Amino acid sequence: MRDALKIMIGRIAEVAIPGLGREIDEARETTRAPRLKRAIVYARLRRAHALGDASRMDEALAAYWRAGPGDKFYVDYADDHFRVFQEQHAVVIDVLSGILERSGLTFSRLVEIGCGDGQVLVEAVKRLPSISQAIGIDLNAAVIARVSAAHQHRDGISFVNAEARAWLSAHPQPGTVVFSNGGVLEYFSPENLDRLLQAVALSPPAAVVLVEPAAPHHDLENQPESLVFGQEYSFSHNYRSRLTQAGFDVVFEQETRAFGARLMMVIGILRSTDK
Repeated sequence: MRDALKIMIGRIAEVAIPGLGREIDEARETTRAPRLKRAIVYARLRRAHALGDASRMDEALAAYWRAGPGDKFYVDYADDHFRVFQEQHAVVIDVLSGILERSGLTFSRLVEIGCGDGQVLVEAVKRLPSISQAIGIDLNAAVIARVSAAHQHRDGISFVNAEARAWLSAHPQPGTVVFSNGGVLEYFSPENLDRLLQAVALSPPAAVVLVEPAAPHHDLENQPESLVFGQEYSFSHNYRSRLTQAGFDVVFEQETRAFGARLMMVIGILRSTDK
């Protein structure tokens, strides 16, 4: 009943106050009517899921992170997010560092998708001695404005408000490590995730390292397809399968838990275009 009411409120609000929908789409006036905007995004998401339209689901999820609710998440949970990374998931960066050192390949750029307040990116750079340039990417303009000001004096680290696939396609560079942590790629439709990996694969050597949730019921051994799961209607991707299809060798995979959720730590390496 509560779910149905939220959907109804969202649909009515979008029709009755069309300016709210435009503000969501254009990421304007992000602090105005946050509850109604969350309801609008949720109604859009549920409608897209009912239609089986992964592209529209992707758009609705991206709208959430561009607007005020996404900004509020970073404000409220940034420190917890960083603490969990340090305690449970920084190991994947340490494993990556050893793999890169043994590979004999040159990796000098780290790009984090969904960088938030930048704490995780800064910590990752400390653990990757070969990295001389680090870029944090986020859809939320307010978040990027704050993090850019906070880290403006750090050499070699910068932040950009952009859509990740478009930015990576426009800024190809061999020796790039693409990183996501704590649930970022779950908001990419399967098609857009594949396009992102294809963009990274155009400039080998390349690496992808991620910490992403998986649905409790997702059989990653036997279900290569992506599933929709959770209250957010995000995507549980089979990262081994999708990385392999994009030409990456999966060299590390480990399951962990945080905040009561199942998460996968995965590293993929692309050595050449011959894969």
